[in-house]
Amino acid sequence: MTAAPEGVPNGAIDSAGRKIGWAHHPRVWRGNRMLPGWSHGIATGMIYTANGTAPVPGVRVAVRNLRLFVKPLRTRRWCLLDATPAPHGALFLENFANDTTVPADVQTQPNGGVSVGLVAGRNFHFWGQRVAMPTGGVGGVYSEYEARLIGDAGTPRVALLRAAYLAAASADYWKSATAPSGHVQVFNEDVAIARFKWLTPRWRLFTMNSNGGPATAPSTPGG
Repeated sequence: MTAAPEGVPNGAIDSAGRKIGWAHHPRVWRGNRMLPGWSHGIATGMIYTANGTAPVPGVRVAVRNLRLFVKPLRTRRWCLLDATPAPHGALFLENFANDTTVPADVQTQPNGGVSVGLVAGRNFHFWGQRVAMPTGGVGGVYSEYEARLIGDAGTPRVALLRAAYLAAASADYWKSATAPSGHVQVFNEDVAIARFKWLTPRWRLFTMNSNGGPATAPSTPGG
């Protein structure tokens, strides 16, 4: 949450051609200040190709173990609100214009989690379960997941090494359990978006911390 991103995602410009800030540096947006009357949260993540690059045929991204922790102000003890081994997701335009989506080619992985192939001009945005946030406010929100590059059957390893793919961890607040999607800043706002880091053929941990400091994992789900 404090270091520079390792790379910039492709298509990270708005409709006016301006840079999108969270694509160029980690940022805390709503942070620990959930809007009055809002009640829910969700762990999220994003997968992109790097700026100026395209998806590599035969290369997929495996994602697993998306988790959401919070630290209620009442107890000051971290608690695990959601653990989603195989996240859900869809393909969004790279700048999330109009919040429109197309289905992603998601496959269940034998060792847990899911994998997806990227499509030019779109990112894979994924999420866990929308869960109730603790009453009385929060003193921290933390999300994490693991991801790596894999190949379809017959894909040479050199293809994995050639793929310039980036990922970041994030989380959203939601107004309610049933608020409809497609209305960003009306029914949902991001908590924070962490820096983008490279994907490799090895599993790598991606984390986000709403307090803006080093995203140190809660020691246990209970404290």
